[in-house]
Amino acid sequence: MSPRLLFLFAFLILSSISASAQKAICGFDGINQRLKQNAEYLSGITLTESKIRQKVAEIAANRQAMRNMNVLAGALYEIPVVVHVIYKTGDGIPGSSSNPTDAQIQAAIDRLNANFAAAANSGNIGASIPIRFALAKRRPDCGSTSGIERINGGSISGYDANGVSAPGSGASGANETAVKNLSTWSEKSYYNIWVVWKISSNVTGSGFVAGYASLPYIGDDYHIFPAEGMVILGQQMSPGAPTLTHEMGHAFGLYHTFEGGNEVSCPVNGSCSEDGDKVCDTDPVKNLLSIPCPAATDINPCTNTPYGTAQNNIMGYGACLNRFTQGQSDRMMATLLTARGGLINSLATVPPPPTPVKAAIQIPPNIRNINNTNNIGPCTITLGNMSYASYGYNQDGYNYYSDNSCNIGTNLFVASNQYLSVTTQTNTQVCKAWIDANNDGQFSNDELVLNSTATSPNYTHTTVIPVDLLYGAAKNTLLRMRVMADVAFNNDFTAGSQLFYGQTEDFWVNIDQALPVVFERIDARIRNQLLEVEWNTSTETNNDHFIIEASADGTNFLPLARVASKARNGSSDHSLQYHISVEGNGQLALAFGLIALLLSVQPGHNRRKWLFVVSAVLLCLFITCNKHEITDTEAGDQPRFIRIAQVDKNGVKQYSKTVRIVAE
Repeated sequence: MSPRLLFLFAFLILSSISASAQKAICGFDGINQRLKQNAEYLSGITLTESKIRQKVAEIAANRQAMRNMNVLAGALYEIPVVVHVIYKTGDGIPGSSSNPTDAQIQAAIDRLNANFAAAANSGNIGASIPIRFALAKRRPDCGSTSGIERINGGSISGYDANGVSAPGSGASGANETAVKNLSTWSEKSYYNIWVVWKISSNVTGSGFVAGYASLPYIGDDYHIFPAEGMVILGQQMSPGAPTLTHEMGHAFGLYHTFEGGNEVSCPVNGSCSEDGDKVCDTDPVKNLLSIPCPAATDINPCTNTPYGTAQNNIMGYGACLNRFTQGQSDRMMATLLTARGGLINSLATVPPPPTPVKAAIQIPPNIRNINNTNNIGPCTITLGNMSYASYGYNQDGYNYYSDNSCNIGTNLFVASNQYLSVTTQTNTQVCKAWIDANNDGQFSNDELVLNSTATSPNYTHTTVIPVDLLYGAAKNTLLRMRVMADVAFNNDFTAGSQLFYGQTEDFWVNIDQALPVVFERIDARIRNQLLEVEWNTSTETNNDHFIIEASADGTNFLPLARVASKARNGSSDHSLQYHISVEGNGQLALAFGLIALLLSVQPGHNRRKWLFVVSAVLLCLFITCNKHEITDTEAGDQPRFIRIAQVDKNGVKQYSKTVRIVAE
């Protein structure tokens, strides 16, 4: 064969392979449209969407208020992932398409993180999302894990022959719920990914379903299909495929950029925040399976303007997907904070503690009314640094007892008041909480720290944990905390009682003798076009540094500057004074002189979830004549609140009170 014919032959082969690869499609649209026919699912999606849209507006407003300031790279939320590899009979040794190796799985997650960090391409293309995914290191029972589970799926009828049947497709294959039930970990502490060898569906043409993931939503059928998590083909768990990133976009609230359209029709885009993909800085496009990668100068028929980079969006189809937009980043963060808050608190990416929480002697039996839909039970729990989101009994998958004591909890300090707040959602409910202070595995009457009845409109139960209990409790030991809620007429239940309608959840708490830092005074004021923050500490123990954070609304904070502790080796028993000035353009004038601030922070082994991922140096410069002012004439369009995050040498973070900025 001549070289020319050989080249042509190779070209045709590669072209056919490329064309086939371009037909990989996402199963999200068909499944989501079918689910929307369920009134309860649609109600849940609508409720979640309203919360996401509200949070998106808050995030955007906060960014606008800080637009003249150099904001430090903020906290990176680390999400624990568990990968359940469901392989075919005979493929037990990793290395096949049904059983990818550990290295292949890690490489795929590395690609996912690179996409979210906008680091997958030269020039940091696209917007970054401060979310990182990591394989779990501890199991729900506090044992060690690699974060990868391998299970033979051959026990499920039809799996070896046809893989998983795409839900609602009617195609041959194993039942999806049965496959997931082979291995599922709590969605509150882990994001579940099921790797399968085939997804059977009735896709027309040469396409195949490469994966699908569920939108997060709040509804009575929280575990209606699809259950929390992602299903993906083993061959797509590769650093060369965008499927994992694309499906994770769905998992964090993103729709396709062609949502509501197809290969021939454009999406409706009347209101950019409510129609189409519900993101305002993504141009609507058609499904680009047939035109896999238009040139930037080609005309997008949905806008009659050049594509620019619309064809590169990861939530589209095509062969050149490599970026998210800022609007998509905001929406994913809003989804995390409103609908996936439990993942923020999970310690599952940290190795298990040497001595875990003692097993509970009192385990409540299943509730009496197991089919009730009254949504009785604790929904949000705030204590120390823990802000835990739950859903009540039926919206939490009819789960009467959740043992979160391995992965979710908080540190408490004897030297300050410790406030516990629990919200319930419906009906008048009684809420009680106990801390096993003497660590004997059971809860006594003198360990009761909350006993509250709350009604509408707030349904909020609050208490100050008794100081005597904190002083007398075992110190520097993981203790079990239990929170229970039930209907008001059942107000005499104990920690081991059977509830009528409600729910029980357990957590860990660790009690230390003293706060790492005791703040005496915090002042924040705008003076001479500078934001000046002053604070005193009376004592510091094992302290490393402070992070100054600002907010326009008192809820959503952005970090402005990092200040090292003045205490020798991080500890001091006398008053120390701090002062920092931040200009409108983010320049810093520190009271102790002009220095470079190293922003990168090494994570501590026992940190909760907050990591800083910047490796940059911010130079503190003299004030220049062209500086921007912090103040703005538009109401609400300026930073109004300050708080200080104190970070100890182990990476554990504690917050000061929030103070209002005084304008002079």
